[in-house]
Amino acid sequence: MTPAERKEKIKALVNVRECLEYLEERVRLSPPEYKAVIERNIYYTKMKEDRLCKQIGFGDSTNSSTTSQHLKGKA
Repeated sequence: MTPAERKEKIKALVNVRECLEYLEERVRLSPPEYKAVIERNIYYTKMKEDRLCKQIGFGDSTNSSTTSQHLKGKA
């Protein structure tokens, strides 16, 4: 993977994480009839996050503290 491709995938991962945060907030604030749909979207967003993490080389997305440090340039 070229550095440019990796940079684009990292940007996509940041966007996915922001989307995930937004969806989790929406689940908390939404009426019950919408929660199932939003939770399904969260499931697919997490799948995309896992795929991007593997492509970038961060490993599993469950190691979010290390990944977040890499994304913020701290590690």
